[in-house]
Amino acid sequence: MESSTVPIITQTCAECIDRLLERDRRILAEGGRISTRILYPTDGSDVAECALDQAIYLAEATGSEIIVLHVVEDGKKLDHSSLDILKKIGEEFVQKACKKMEDHGITAHPIVVDGKPFHEITNLAKSTDVSMIVMGTHGTGGLTHAPLGSVADRVIRTSLCPVLLVPMPQKQKVRDR
Repeated sequence: MESSTVPIITQTCAECIDRLLERDRRILAEGGRISTRILYPTDGSDVAECALDQAIYLAEATGSEIIVLHVVEDGKKLDHSSLDILKKIGEEFVQKACKKMEDHGITAHPIVVDGKPFHEITNLAKSTDVSMIVMGTHGTGGLTHAPLGSVADRVIRTSLCPVLLVPMPQKQKVRDR
């Protein structure tokens, strides 16, 4: 893609990420260690899978470990057996992601909780001192909002650490319709 057709914000973000990765590669090449954690929240969707690939790429480039989080939303409205089923499904999402990370030599930490997704994501990021959150965005906001999903929008507005939002590739969006 020619740089003249790429939006300036995308160019700027890509340039920043490239500079940070180059810095981290130099530190690692000279025997240094970067102790970082990436938080990867997943809902098991295709867009979350795209974000997983980016989280793995960043973890490999920086020597980071990844915390894999699934939030069972609003468990208070569910009966006990329904909540157990949703937690089991969430554990499957998390274990699948952890397996993929471990196949790449990345240390993964699985976590499944119930609550409000944006709240649990930002609280876990604060309490575990993560360097970055890498998450997918469905981009279902209306025209009056930024083109982000509501959870992603709330996370970027409340997170104290950088958030990398990974959208669904255009080709896949068209194919899924």
